[in-house]
Amino acid sequence: MNNRILIIIYTILIISNVYSQVSPVPEFSDRLFSITGISYNNYDFSLANNYGLPSDCQPITILGWSRDGNIFYQTFMSFYGSRTYYIKNLVTDEIIWRGDYRDFERTNFSQAFISEIVNRFNIEPNAGIIGEFPYRWNNYTYECFGANERRESPNLDRLLIDILIRRNQSSQKKLNSVYAYRSWALNNITDNLRFRYVRSPFENRIAVIVLIPQIHSEFDYPYYEIEVLGCHLNTGFN
Repeated sequence: MNNRILIIIYTILIISNVYSQVSPVPEFSDRLFSITGISYNNYDFSLANNYGLPSDCQPITILGWSRDGNIFYQTFMSFYGSRTYYIKNLVTDEIIWRGDYRDFERTNFSQAFISEIVNRFNIEPNAGIIGEFPYRWNNYTYECFGANERRESPNLDRLLIDILIRRNQSSQKKLNSVYAYRSWALNNITDNLRFRYVRSPFENRIAVIVLIPQIHSEFDYPYYEIEVLGCHLNTGFN
């Protein structure tokens, strides 16, 4: 091995050591996420903050459900300062209405506007029951997990991960796939997924809250991307 190769190897080792000291692997802790239930008739839509939570916490608030599988919720992305409201159909996993905070500013958060939205999608002011997996119901135990992490395209850093739910260790079904981005600090996102559930107050259905660990591309700090997926508790298991 000649001196030039030795110098290159030595330089790489020095750079790697400096980078590891400057950029420690971020820690994903419970403080980065919060889930609460507040029925929309008790929720203050005029708030422009995240209820006093830490600035790096990404909260999701469940605001209501319909009797046919629609869930009304909001997320707050602290580093963007953005509050976004969604109504999602958990039968099809389709977002059927979305309102950003600036849109709400233009409506002055009027009660008439909120009433029109919830009436249009038959949303009732019941947040349901929130909890952590495993979820136990009717002699069944449900667990969620990720599988089949893969690149969406050979030329892209965006990944696809399948989200599945297992019932009593004997049957399972795929709920959907979620997107994620691989970074220097996250070589295996699937093993670091976290899950919560929200039980519908009207059906044998839960919303699966998927917490996807990510590293901010510009500032290198950790956060959770949030996906909400629907799961009927009786059907679709093999």
